[in-house]
Amino acid sequence: MAAASSGCSSGGSASPIPSTAGVTESDGPAPELLDDPLIDDAEVKKMKEYFSHLFKYSNQLVARSKEKSKQLKSTATISVEEHARVVKELNEKNAAEIRKLQETKNKALKEQRDAHDKLEKKLKDSDHQMVDSMKRIKSLSAEL
Repeated sequence: MAAASSGCSSGGSASPIPSTAGVTESDGPAPELLDDPLIDDAEVKKMKEYFSHLFKYSNQLVARSKEKSKQLKSTATISVEEHARVVKELNEKNAAEIRKLQETKNKALKEQRDAHDKLEKKLKDSDHQMVDSMKRIKSLSAEL
């Protein structure tokens, strides 16, 4: 029975939690921890500096994260009207560019058709001249 109630006093005035690492509730730190050679004043100062830097860095990281989140939210939340306006602008701009390209293409095609028609006319004229020349040769050879 004594093993089952170890750590608890029979009067119930002390804490039911057993003391650990030589620290008790009423006594403060145990004497063996006060003169620990690994934790001297210089080490404590270094640890305080490290924790201070870590705390500052963590706060800066949180602030940057909040700022990035705020920026992302502001870009992600555009109104439907704004979206429609931008789409309309882009469509108008693209339509104007497409019209210019079509006009340029149509102009080039017209120039090619005109050049083709001129060449066709020259070919027909030369065919008529050749036929006329052959008839003339035939008539001249018939006269001889």
